[in-house]
Amino acid sequence: MLAVIRENHDYHSDGKPIILSLHDHDGVPAYERSEHDTVEEAKAALSHFDIYWREPDEDDEVSGDVLLLGVIPWHAPELVGLAETAELLGWKKQQVQNYIKRAEEKGWPEGMFPEPIQRLASGPVWTREQIELYKNERKQRRIQMRVKWSRELVIETIHKRAEDNKPLNYQAVVNDDEKLTGAARRLFGSWDNALIAANIGPKTVKNPRVDMKPPGYWSKELIMEEIREITTDGCYLSAHEVQKARPKLYSSATYYFGSWAAAVEAVGLDYKTIRKTNEWDKQKVIEILQTAYKANADLSDKTISALNKSLYGAAINHFGSLKSALEHAGINYEDVRRNTEWSKSKVIHYAKTIIDHNIKLSSYLWFDDNFQSVVTQYFGSNDALYQELSLNEDEAVPTPNNIKFFREKQGISQEELGKQIGLSRTSVGRYERNQLSTPVNVAIQIARVLNTTVEELFR
Repeated sequence: MLAVIRENHDYHSDGKPIILSLHDHDGVPAYERSEHDTVEEAKAALSHFDIYWREPDEDDEVSGDVLLLGVIPWHAPELVGLAETAELLGWKKQQVQNYIKRAEEKGWPEGMFPEPIQRLASGPVWTREQIELYKNERKQRRIQMRVKWSRELVIETIHKRAEDNKPLNYQAVVNDDEKLTGAARRLFGSWDNALIAANIGPKTVKNPRVDMKPPGYWSKELIMEEIREITTDGCYLSAHEVQKARPKLYSSATYYFGSWAAAVEAVGLDYKTIRKTNEWDKQKVIEILQTAYKANADLSDKTISALNKSLYGAAINHFGSLKSALEHAGINYEDVRRNTEWSKSKVIHYAKTIIDHNIKLSSYLWFDDNFQSVVTQYFGSNDALYQELSLNEDEAVPTPNNIKFFREKQGISQEELGKQIGLSRTSVGRYERNQLSTPVNVAIQIARVLNTTVEELFR
């Protein structure tokens, strides 16, 4: 084949004056031409070939804009496209495309996948040698990864981790080397037994404390400095989070300042904006119960204890029981407790009410054991109730919801809403788009976070 580098007068003003093209010895184009900024760049595009470049002479019978001619010897490497590459590797074309995409996104790191030597309209092109070398290297890596574990190798690997000052508690090793912990459990029965066999006491490596300091280390000034560093790092400063992550700092702060809140406020921060738990008093409990009662919310003992543990705990803490708290709020406990005299017609009416609130009946039955038992008592099975209501078992009865409207009104993201109700951002999005029927417990939690009612969410 012949390689031709010539000036491109038509596109000179575009800053790409050089064209590179390949032809067979009969002058027929072998590949699409490519444009380059300089002659050197054009030559580099074919650097994988052993090309002898020369300037054209009178005998070449070429146009005056040809700058260089190159002869590609017949022993030039064989080129393969996407389909041939997939065949050589024993993959599907889509798998090859996925590897190309990942490697390109990461800047073609060595070993991930070979970079094409050229991209044509028909797709990328490699040399066969490139692909076969990649295939062999990949095979060797897979062989090396197949470690044949033995008790001796497990102990040796544990000692190596200890020498490298790597943590030896189970969770840390699982994160670093899951195959090691798997082999340890298989050969020794447990990770602790493997540590004992390696002459390492399990208790000495469990739950390493990240904030252990020598005796007498802590002082008010150092505690305040640590709090400022946590703030700078963007970490949470709530008492609950610090107790989990920095127990020694928390206990020292309460010793020197009397409370964690006082230590945080000592550095000029308002702890009320940081704390993650509500400050409850009798009046607040009463007001929330009265508001919920006016909104026809379920105030039964089981529902509140399941869906609003902080309110339930505050009611018991300040009034001794939920019943007493309701009575102080002017609410008759007998009116909210679940002691309904059921009948077949009442079950149907209640089920229709659930559906009218855009709640999937099967989801509610899963959530409410009491109503499930009533349905079984009067209908024998859920299917019989569905037939009575002319519903399929999986029928969701979805209607447009206003979750997105109220979420944006509150100025919070899907991720923030998900964190507050214990769901992922993806799940929140699926509820908003009505791809999932919203269970009653989720609907109640969303309404509470978005400062609205379930009725408003699904109106």
